[in-house]
Amino acid sequence: MKLLFTIILSVFLAKGCSEYKDLEKVKMVYDANSRGYHKTIIIENKTFFVTNSRDEKPHEIKLSDAEWKSIADLFNKVDLSTYNQLEGPTQERFYDGKAPANLTITKGEVVYATKGFDHTIPPTQIKGLVDTILKLSEKK
Repeated sequence: MKLLFTIILSVFLAKGCSEYKDLEKVKMVYDANSRGYHKTIIIENKTFFVTNSRDEKPHEIKLSDAEWKSIADLFNKVDLSTYNQLEGPTQERFYDGKAPANLTITKGEVVYATKGFDHTIPPTQIKGLVDTILKLSEKK
């Protein structure tokens, strides 16, 4: 009985860890740009590279394991098969009400991109992920 429990537990833990390792092979880029606003966040392997103005060099933010786990949990909820059809719920970007934004995900050789949305108002399917990315990008 102990052997069976150990095998089941090992398989369960290995599967849980592999989900976070898969995210290490993913690159996400959040980009919001308008005439007077610029923000680019590149997320790769537990690190954010944040640029807040066009002539600024990106500054690096290392994420804790808990922060990376929260990003991974939210990323795993994203349906990449319909990701390219996601469009923002508002259109303030069309009349300079908000900066146009996009979250691009590169997984292996495949690139997924939304159709665009207003900065801070993403499609509901990725709202949690975008909100967390924006919050973590404000860390110093």
